[in-house]
Amino acid sequence: NDIESWRDFLYYLAQTLGCFAVIDRYGKLSLTAYGSTPVMAIDIRHRFSSSFSDFVTRYTAVSSTNKKTETAEYYAKDPDAGLTMNLGVNPLLQFGLEETREMLCRNILADLSVIRYVPFDSDTIGNPALDPGDVLRFAGGQADEGQITCITSIRQKIGGRQSLKCVGKNP
Repeated sequence: NDIESWRDFLYYLAQTLGCFAVIDRYGKLSLTAYGSTPVMAIDIRHRFSSSFSDFVTRYTAVSSTNKKTETAEYYAKDPDAGLTMNLGVNPLLQFGLEETREMLCRNILADLSVIRYVPFDSDTIGNPALDPGDVLRFAGGQADEGQITCITSIRQKIGGRQSLKCVGKNP
């Protein structure tokens, strides 16, 4: 098949499970589902700076290529007004019946549809308990308290500020 390395295998496995893979603080591989429940709120008094996007990143469709038939398959929620996750040619989705493949793609879409994150960039006082994938709610200032974000990048300076980031595209 097309899997050449363990890294490729983990990429395809996480994609098939509708999650992401990360090496946690203990040095162990973790397959983590996308969340929608905030683990904490960060108030304006705990931020040195912050910038929030004016859009919400959300997925309402998945596209996958069936290598055997050489066709692109598209599965969407109704209404289809968000981003499309392109799964490409995932070797783990190439086996079985057409109905099984559709079920797997729809399950991936169900897992992705919980993503409703506002991209942000913020320097905070820091919290070493935070990990990539943690869902946050920001309060005060220009933050919309009704929205959530997800940490995609953490940069910690010992004895200094913690930079948090959530990247995303505008649907």
